[in-house]
Amino acid sequence: MYIDIDRRRFSKSSGYSWCGWATRIMTVSHIKGLLINFLHSFWPSLLKVPSFLVEFITPIAKATHRNGTVLSFYSMPEYESWKGSLAGNASSWSIKYYKTSKEGKAYFQSLDKHKKDFIWMDEQDGDAIELAFSKNEDRSKEKLASAVRAWHSPRSEPEAHKPGQRKILFCSFKRNFVKEAKVSQFSGYVSEHSAYHHGEQSLASTIIGMAQDFVGSNNINLLLPNGQFDTRIVGGKDHASSRYIYTQLSPITRFLFPKDDDGLLDYLDEDGQTIERNWYMPIIPMVLVNGCEGIGTGWSTFIPNYNPRDVVANIRRLLNGEMMEPMNPWYRGFKGTIEKGASKNAGCSYTVNGVINEVNETTLRVTELPVRRWTDDYRAFLNSVTEGNRDENGNLPKDPFVKDFRKYGDDAAVVFEVQLSEENMMAAKQEGLLKKFKLTTSISTSNMHLFDSAGVIKKYDNPEQILEEFFHLRLEYYEKRKKVLLENLEFELLKLENKVRKVLPPIPKKSKAVVAGATDDKEEAEDNPDVSGVDILRKTTPTALWVKDLEALEMQLDALDKYDAEAEEARRKLKGDAGGEAGLKVSKQAPKNPRKYTKKAINEEVCVETMRKSSSSAMEKDQQGENVTEVVKPKGRAGSRKAPAKKEKPSPLMDEDDEIESLKDRLDAYRLDSSPERSADMETDVLRVPAVGETLLGRSLEQQLFQ
Repeated sequence: MYIDIDRRRFSKSSGYSWCGWATRIMTVSHIKGLLINFLHSFWPSLLKVPSFLVEFITPIAKATHRNGTVLSFYSMPEYESWKGSLAGNASSWSIKYYKTSKEGKAYFQSLDKHKKDFIWMDEQDGDAIELAFSKNEDRSKEKLASAVRAWHSPRSEPEAHKPGQRKILFCSFKRNFVKEAKVSQFSGYVSEHSAYHHGEQSLASTIIGMAQDFVGSNNINLLLPNGQFDTRIVGGKDHASSRYIYTQLSPITRFLFPKDDDGLLDYLDEDGQTIERNWYMPIIPMVLVNGCEGIGTGWSTFIPNYNPRDVVANIRRLLNGEMMEPMNPWYRGFKGTIEKGASKNAGCSYTVNGVINEVNETTLRVTELPVRRWTDDYRAFLNSVTEGNRDENGNLPKDPFVKDFRKYGDDAAVVFEVQLSEENMMAAKQEGLLKKFKLTTSISTSNMHLFDSAGVIKKYDNPEQILEEFFHLRLEYYEKRKKVLLENLEFELLKLENKVRKVLPPIPKKSKAVVAGATDDKEEAEDNPDVSGVDILRKTTPTALWVKDLEALEMQLDALDKYDAEAEEARRKLKGDAGGEAGLKVSKQAPKNPRKYTKKAINEEVCVETMRKSSSSAMEKDQQGENVTEVVKPKGRAGSRKAPAKKEKPSPLMDEDDEIESLKDRLDAYRLDSSPERSADMETDVLRVPAVGETLLGRSLEQQLFQ
C-alpha cells in the first residue's frame, strides 16, 4: 500500500487492512481514539474503505461456574449488567480479570467472534471525531462532557487522585500504615486488598510518585520517602528498586483526610469485596496543592501546584463571607520567582525564573533552575555551549560562549559556576542572563479540566473557581459528619444510661425542709446544666468543625516547614558551609585581636567548652562593664618545678594589639634541634594566651610536655 502524506491520498489499498490487538478495558480506549483521529486527520478516505480498520478483541473478564460453565465479557458495562442480574447470587461464580491474555490459540480458532470491523456510516461519524478531538470544538465539547463519566484522567475535583492512588490511600488507612515497610511488600498488600488488576510494577511506581518530595513534585507528599527515592537530578527517574526502599503514611495525611470522614463516603464493591472509596474528601482540595497533569479521550488537563497556606486562607475567607484573594502557583522548596503575565480569556500565563548571580567580571553562579527543569538536563545544556566539549556524536558546539563550568550542588540543591570571557559576559548581560542561559519557562492555567462531584468533565478558568466549588461540597460533608457523630454519641450515651440503670438500684430521694427563697434541685440543674460531649457537639456548627481541622493542619504545615529548614541546615553543615552558598569555599580564621578573658569565665569553661565560647562570654561581660582580671595560669604536673629565668617574664596577658601565635609557632619554639637562644626560651616558664578553639586542658597538657 502506498500513502502520499502531502496529498493525503492512498492507492493500491485493496487487500490491505490495519488490525489492532487490544483488550476491552477503559485504559486503552483513548489509544484507539487517537489512532482513529490520526487516520482521519491525514487520510480521511481510508476510514471509508470497508474492513480497512479492524480490531481484534480479547475478554476483559471471565466468570466460571462450579458446574464448569464459562462466560466471557468484552466490556465493563457488559460485565456490570450481568453481575447486576445475579441479584446477590454470585457466590457460585469465580471471576478472573484479564489485561492481556495468553489464550491466543483459542481466540484465533474463532476469529470471526474476536474480529471487529470499523464501518463508516455517514459524515456524522466524521463530525463525531471532530467533536472529540478538534481544538476548535470547545463549545460542542460541553455537550459531549455531560455524557462522559470518569474512569481515569482527567481527575476528580475534590482530591485529584486516580483509581490506583485511591487504592493506595484505602490500604494505608485500612492497615494503619504508620510502621514503614518495603515498597514491594506494600504494593503486594494493596494488590491483594483492593482488587488491583494491573501490574505490580505500575503500582510500585504510583507509590513512589506519592512519596516524592523534591522541588517540582508534591507540595505535600502523602507517603514518606524512606530510602533512595527520586530526586530533581533527573526528575523522578533515579529511584532504587522497590525492594530496597521503604515507605509509610506521612503524619500530615490523616490531618488532610480525617478519620471522622471515613464513614461518610461510599465504598466500591468488587465481586463482594469492599475496596476503595468512590472518591475521598480532604479538608482542602489536594488538586490545587499537588496539581495534576494528564490526558484522556478528547481532553487533557494541567493544573499547577499552589501554596496550601494560601488555600487555607481563602477557605477561611469563604467561611467568614469574604471575597477570595487570587492565588499564584507555588512549589515547595523553589527559590526562584513566578511572575504573573498577561491574562487570557480563560486563565492566565506565568513566567518561572531561575536564579543566576554575577560573582565577578567573568564568573556567574546559577543557584536555582525553573520548575521541572532537571539538573542533568541543564548540565547537558551547559556542555553543549562550552568550548572544546563534544556531543554524543563527537561534534563540537556551533556557537560556544562558555569557557568552563563546575557543578557544586547535590540531589537537592543546584549550584553551577560558569566561566565566561569578558566579551561574552557583556553580551550575555545585554541579552539578559536568564534568557541567555535558558533559565526561564512558562506555565498556563488555560487548560484546567476536571471531573466534578457528579462525574462530569468541567473546565475551570482559575483556581478560585475550583476552590469555591469544593467549598460548598466540603461544607455539606461537615454537616453530614456532625449528624453522624451526634447520632453515634447519643447512641453510646443511651447504652451507658441503660447499663447504669440496670446495675445500680434507684436511690430514694430524701425529704428536705423547704426554706423560704430556696430553689428546687431540678430547677437548679436546669439553670446550670452539665455540659457533656453531646451538648458541646450539638452547639458546634459545621463551620467550627472545619476551622478546627484547618488549625490542626496549619500546625502540621509549621512542622513541615521546620523539617525543611533543619534539612537545609544539615545539608549546609555537611558541606562545611553553615552560612553561605552550598558547595562554596569558606575561610575560617581566628580573630587577630581577641578580647581578654575573665577569671570567672575561665573557671566555667575549663575542660568543658572551647576557648571560642569563652571569648564570646568575655566579650559579653566587657560590654556589661565588668572588671577584667588576669588569667590564672593552670597548673600542670610539673608546675612546682621552676626553671631559672634568663629573660624577663612577659605579662600573663597579652595586649589586644599583639597577635596570638599559631600552634605551629609555639611548637617550633620547643624544637630539640633549635638554637641556644630558643633552648633558653624553652627553659623559661612563659604563660601564653590560648588560641581561639584551643581548650585550657589542651594548653595544660602542652605545658606538661615541654616544661
